[in-house]
Amino acid sequence: MDQLRISTITAILKLSQRVDLKKVYDGIPILDGYIPFIEYGVENGYKGFSIKLTKKKRKKKSKKTFYNQVTIHIIHDGKIMNVKMFNNGRIQITGLKNEKQPIDLVSKFLLYLKDLNIIEEEAEIIDNDIVLINSDFDMGYEISRDILHRDIIEADIYSSYEPCIYPGVNIKFFINEYNYEQGICSCYKMCNGKGNGCGDGNCKKVTIAVFKSGKIIITGGRNREQIEKSYNFIKKFIDSNKERYVLK
Repeated sequence: MDQLRISTITAILKLSQRVDLKKVYDGIPILDGYIPFIEYGVENGYKGFSIKLTKKKRKKKSKKTFYNQVTIHIIHDGKIMNVKMFNNGRIQITGLKNEKQPIDLVSKFLLYLKDLNIIEEEAEIIDNDIVLINSDFDMGYEISRDILHRDIIEADIYSSYEPCIYPGVNIKFFINEYNYEQGICSCYKMCNGKGNGCGDGNCKKVTIAVFKSGKIIITGGRNREQIEKSYNFIKKFIDSNKERYVLK
């Protein structure tokens, strides 16, 4: 899979106990090399510096205030990871680059919280789930989106193309281990594609966006196998009739 690049991964983990978010916010010091920013759901409730926060200030302030989460920027493997910690013990991490990072990041963070006496020594990770993988690759030539869109539809795969609204061909590729043919929902009753890709009514819908430049973005997979199936489908579909799709 030399051409396919995993851009970002989102993971959700669960701790064995609830979390006192105010204690987390008050007790964690700002450390430039580890935790440069923390935000809690109260007016002006943040410490440290965040480029994203600077951008948010330019926008109209939201009237919603969230007291059930703390947002923490954690530097891990040389990158800033966006970590949301909820009072029920759930942790959401965005900006990951591989499937090993969430466990490594949270394990280290838990030890840090225990050293600060913010959570109990017995706290542990009881669940770790990859919920979203985003990826992209480049075909290396410009693509005729109109022709591709029509051919995808003729292949009975869902596709939409409205260049005034979105510049890419938007393909919905349904994946299920029990489907006779990947790409199409074969469930007894057509599902919404929000499942895990295993069993009747549990298709996983992956979005494939094809742009004129030849760049293709694949989003929505929950594991590499789903991403690779989507990649193999669209690459084979275009390569098998390349002369038809190369923009002249």
